[in-house]
Formats: sequence, structure tokens, C-alpha cells
Amino acid sequence: MNSVYGDLLKYLGAEALVLAAALAALFVGLWSRGRPAATRRGLAAAVALAGCGAAAAWLLLGRFQGTLLDGMLTMGPLTRWVKLIILGMGAGALCLAASGDWAESAGEFVAVMLLALIGLLLMVSTENLLLAFLALELASLSLYILTALNGRCAASLEAALKYFFYGSVCAGFLLFGLSLLYGLAGSLQFRAMASSLGRWADDPAALAALAMVAVGFGFKIAAAPFYSWAPDVYQAAPTPAAALIASGSKVAGVFLLARFFVEALPGMRGAGALTEAASGWAPLWAVLAVASMTLGNLGALAQRSFKRLLAYSAVAHAGYMLVGVSALGAGDEPSQTTAAVLYYAITYALAALGAFGVAAALEAAGCSDDLSRWAGLSRRSPQAGVFLMIFMLSLAGVPPLVGFFGKFYVFRSAAAAEPRLGLLWLVIVGAGWSAVSLYYYLRVLKQAFVAAPPEDAPPIRLGAAPTAVLLVAAALVVLWGVAPDLLLSKISAGLAP
Repeated sequence: MNSVYGDLLKYLGAEALVLAAALAALFVGLWSRGRPAATRRGLAAAVALAGCGAAAAWLLLGRFQGTLLDGMLTMGPLTRWVKLIILGMGAGALCLAASGDWAESAGEFVAVMLLALIGLLLMVSTENLLLAFLALELASLSLYILTALNGRCAASLEAALKYFFYGSVCAGFLLFGLSLLYGLAGSLQFRAMASSLGRWADDPAALAALAMVAVGFGFKIAAAPFYSWAPDVYQAAPTPAAALIASGSKVAGVFLLARFFVEALPGMRGAGALTEAASGWAPLWAVLAVASMTLGNLGALAQRSFKRLLAYSAVAHAGYMLVGVSALGAGDEPSQTTAAVLYYAITYALAALGAFGVAAALEAAGCSDDLSRWAGLSRRSPQAGVFLMIFMLSLAGVPPLVGFFGKFYVFRSAAAAEPRLGLLWLVIVGAGWSAVSLYYYLRVLKQAFVAAPPEDAPPIRLGAAPTAVLLVAAALVVLWGVAPDLLLSKISAGLAP
């Protein structure tokens, strides 16, 4: 019995340290009442960052790996690496939280962010249906609360309610679909399900369960047509919370999606090739990929709000990721496709975190996210202009930045997945919409670098905390673009048997 508790402590050590930091942040928030707002924000953020640092050290120093309680908890090289990435994304969002007055109580705001981070960490730590669902809901409920805490935006409560109601319906679909799969498989463990569900691949109940599970995962990664919450939430939520939704939440959601479908449902894959289509999750994700790329890019073309543009961009990028997801489990090197999908998710999340970091820094300096207010940004704040250019060009997929290699690896894997280039049609659609996306990303840069600033516009000074986040994110975007194997090799090594 003692060994079981010791193993639980090892496997949940990072989450326990983040939870301790959340409780400490609440205490600091109560203790620092009456002090200046900047002091309260700084203290709460410092405690939270210390907890994230301790959790990262636990993961780096711990050499344990394996599964616990029949797959309830897992730890391996890839899981450890993805958890470190999520902790880094969370730390970046916490630094942004220290830069502005996003909520009335800094301690509560930081504590809820850490609870969301715990949910995201648990999502990548399990191969059990029940714990995966509970972790996803812990993260989701925390993000609903964070969306409603924006003291700067009166629409935040409306956006939070929309996010909550939409998420609740999608969670119901997901739970019902998972319960059907459990009833058919008789197991909650992913790999045990795979051996039982193969004979149910064409059963109507299994196909219905597959569709309902796709609704839940589609909501989590903001894929079409389950994305209508995203524009309002990205715009009205506190910018640090929106940054966490766009970065850490996206990485955890894509990781869990890929693990679940590859490990639990390999026998229900089907085929997405036009000439050899077969029912299953591969053609389903291929259709949702086309819908996401189309609706996301078309929606982004008309936006005047930078954060709403990023929301529609997130929908489009979810479509590019689903191009790779539809190719999972096929081809001569299926692990390369999984590595490409995770590489894309991580590199997109990094650029999105940086883009929201620019927005947070400008809002803290008194500049709204309306693109008309960003005229001449490069002259008012050369630092912000350079950071914005790096992140926008990476999101657009311009070489040699990391976004280019993310799309290249996903498209290459999809083209090679099915026999006779069966998914080439999906790659062509993705490449076409990538070209269209250049327009709205370059429109942002045109406003920042070409448009003349107002005559009475004062210079913009970036705070120390957001500048640190932007420097790290920009450096990684450039470094992983110039040397993509630095990241891809880590992911591929983690996937090696």
C-alpha cells in the first residue's frame, strides 16, 4: 500500500506542486488586501511562477516512467516533454497576468489559472477514459470562470455564459459517446478498448459514439462547426486567459485527441482517400478539417479586432492540425504523422502565445485591440513591431520561421499516409487556404509598419514581464524554425517504442 501512495506522489508530483501554488496564491491574495494593485498582482504571479518552476524541476529530475493503476496515470519521455511545454505556456500566461489589471482579485485570478493548468497536465497524463474526461472538464470549468473575470470588458460575462453553455452541451455529447464506447469495449483503458472495439467498427452504435466524441474534441480544439464560442471568448476574456486557451489548452487537447484515436480506436479508422473512402474517424476529421480551414480563414478576412482575428485564425489552424489527425495510424511511418501533428500544435501554440502577449502588452499600455489603433505601431514601439512581425509571419507559415515547418511536416505526412496519395486532395485544400491566410496576417503588419500613426499618439512602452515572455517566445519561434529538429527529435524520440 505504501508503495502505491509513493508511486502516486511521483506521478502526480507536478500537479500537486501546482495545486500548492494555487492555494498559496489565494492566501497571498487575502494577505495583500489593501496594498497597491501592482503589488498584489506581482506577489500572486511570483508565487504561481515558483509553483510552475518547481513542477518543471520535478519533471526534469524525476527519472520514473511507466503506467500506474492500469493506465490511470502514465509517464514517459513524450508525456514528460509535453507537460513541460504546457507548464511553459502556463508560465507565459501568468507573466502576462502580472502586467495589467485583468481582475478585481489577483489571487483568485491566478489560482483559477493554475487549476486550469492542472486539468491540462492531467489530460496528457492518462490513458483512462474517466480521468481524461474529468481532467478535460476541470480545465474547461476553470477557463469558463477565467473568461468571466475580465474587469476591463463588460462583455466578458456574456462570453463566459456562451462558452459555458456551449461547452456543457459538447461535454454532454462527449460523455454520452464515451459511455457508448465503454459499453461496447467493457474497459476504460485506451489500449484495452482497442482490442475489443475492432469487431464493432461498422456497428451503428459505435459510429454514433464516434460522432459524439468528435463533437467534444472539436469543441476543445475550436474546430468547425463547434467554434462559435471562440471569437467572443478570445476578445472578451482577460488576455492572459485567452493566451492560455489558445496555447496550453490547444496542445493538451490535440495531444489527448491523437492519443485517444490512435490507441483506443485504431480499428475504427476508416479511410479518407476519395477513391477508397471508408467510414471511420479518418474521413470524419478530414471533412471537419476542410470546414475549419474554410470557415476560419473566411471569418478572419473580415475582422477589425486583433483578438477576434486570432480566434478565427485558431479555427483555421485547428483545420491544419486535423489534416494530420486524419492521416494518423496510416502509412509506413505512423509515428512520424503523430510527431508532425504534435509539432504543429506546439509551434502554433507558441506563436499564438506570443501574439496574445503583444496584445496584452499593448492593452496594459492603454491601447485597445482594434487594428485601427495599431496604425504606425512599429514607430510608436519598435519592440512590439518586431515581435508582432515574427509571430504573424510564423502563423502565416513563412520560412524560415517555425510555422512553415509545422505545415510542411503535417502536409508531407498527410500526402504520404494513404496509398496512391489518397489524402493529396486534403493537402491541396490546406495549401490553398494557407495562401489566403497571408492576406489577413499581412494586413495586420501593414497597419503596424505602413500606416501612419496619429500625430498626437504617444510612444508605447512595454512592461518588463510581457517583454520577457515575448523575447522567449520570439527566440523559440526563430530557433525552432532555423533548426526544427531540436523540437521534432524530442517528440520523435518520445514516440519511439
